[in-house]
Amino acid sequence: MIRSGSNASYKNKSDSHQKGRKSNCEFSWTDITNDGDENNKWSVVKDFNYDFIVGNDGNLKAVYSIPGSAIRGALRQWTIKTLIPEACKKLFSLPKLEKDTTFDLAEKMKEALKAVEDTGNFWHHILSLFGSAYDLNIGDDTPLTWSGRLRINTVRLNGMQHNQCAGIAPVRQDSVAPDNIKCHINTRTPMDRVTMAARSGGLHSGLEMSEGETFTIEFRILNPKPLDLKILKLWRRDINAGFLRFGGLTSQGRGRVSICSEKYRCYAANNTDLFASLRGFGKPDITNGTHFENLWTGIDMTHEDLFALDLNTITV
Repeated sequence: MIRSGSNASYKNKSDSHQKGRKSNCEFSWTDITNDGDENNKWSVVKDFNYDFIVGNDGNLKAVYSIPGSAIRGALRQWTIKTLIPEACKKLFSLPKLEKDTTFDLAEKMKEALKAVEDTGNFWHHILSLFGSAYDLNIGDDTPLTWSGRLRINTVRLNGMQHNQCAGIAPVRQDSVAPDNIKCHINTRTPMDRVTMAARSGGLHSGLEMSEGETFTIEFRILNPKPLDLKILKLWRRDINAGFLRFGGLTSQGRGRVSICSEKYRCYAANNTDLFASLRGFGKPDITNGTHFENLWTGIDMTHEDLFALDLNTITV
């Protein structure tokens, strides 16, 4: 579930007063839950994230989407949780000052800087991969701020134009509503920890991507390091095992995905050791016929090809 911060609405597609949601519902992309009409009661739904794009007909249209930052954030949090010892996980996060009156900002910066300067430290590699924005002292000549080597270019939803609400295609109230993925409504009721009953006023619903939908993540790692390949292997393993999930409510089983297919491309400047290593695979150079033909070499690789590279002996 990737929320957008906006609400949609739904109601049972029936005039009867039967309690609960029926299998056939009416769905509106806009929030009309507060229209004041008690005889035409709608329920609020937290909407899926969406963007506006220009369609093939030149008109503006809305499409459901997954922001790259959601994928990047999940990968970063998982990498920190997996590689950083428990005692060091909060090294680059600030405590809540009202709860920690002993906090020493100068000492905190000193400890963080020491971890970054140690190139054999996992924190150094994670910040190199994802970037750092730990600049607290205005005017400091050595802020802990730099751009990461990981770039997530696009997250493309591969669903066709079909929609689902509670198992049955709903009547859409809005002609401009996104319809590029199959989705469903999930309703949750938080439990009261004292009474162990449903919490009063806690019932809420959200729009979720349905099982079987696919999306494509395109990302690149600049100046790859040997540890990058190990991290890629761990990402791949834990995504398929269900340990690495995306979106909200992951602790309640949401956000599980599996890798259907994967494709790797590797590029190297023609004056590097990596260039000679890529030529050794004997595969077609995908830069032929492009402006980069005489500057770079690139090949398509399988997962096995990628891990056959020995980056420990390569100067990129």
